[in-house]
Amino acid sequence: MCGFLWEFLCYFTTEKELDVSEETLSGKRFLTDTVIWMRNVSDLTKERKLRYVHAGEVDITVPPGHRSGGVSPDIYDGYRQGLDSACADVVITTRMPDGEAGFLAVKRALGKPFGGKWWMQGGAIHSYRSIESFLVDRAERECGVSPVIQALIGVFRTCAEDFLASTTNLCYVGFAPYHMVERASADKDHIAFHLFSAHEFRGSVYTHKEEWHWYPIQVFNAALDSMPD
Repeated sequence: MCGFLWEFLCYFTTEKELDVSEETLSGKRFLTDTVIWMRNVSDLTKERKLRYVHAGEVDITVPPGHRSGGVSPDIYDGYRQGLDSACADVVITTRMPDGEAGFLAVKRALGKPFGGKWWMQGGAIHSYRSIESFLVDRAERECGVSPVIQALIGVFRTCAEDFLASTTNLCYVGFAPYHMVERASADKDHIAFHLFSAHEFRGSVYTHKEEWHWYPIQVFNAALDSMPD
């Protein structure tokens, strides 16, 4: 039995060919789509109470001739054919008028990785940018909200089933007051946005399963459970 399991794992982890068909990607999903590391909720709550900002995160002077701010879509798509993207995301939490914890989610546009799924704000980290300032700018661009970045939730790996996109994700939690979050809007890369209360979110995961992916579910739950009193 042990020999069979070893051969089974070797088959799926050994690169026998450069086949990136849906069948090959699906066969490897259980090894690549994963939680790499995650904070426990009590530690995350303590960090949030301190309004934690990642140590040493400052923007670095960009070398002469270097442009920080992304690349053209064709270059980025070509890069993703063979390498993981390094991404950072932020869960924007808030306190609802009735005191319940909530968060802002955006629904990804069809034709994008994880199209039609509820997601966080974020994306591929621009070179020489601090993660904190990148996330604040990206959230402002995607939904019009500038959160205070509070703590790192964890590190995750996602492999899209609807698009050739494999990413390593640093996911943070942030906070924005309700009056700011209720004025949110969606950019061209998203088809909707919604301010979920904890109760509504946990019901939606079961009633609209097709709109959810394990990664957002994991980090939204962690962010809600870590909301300071």
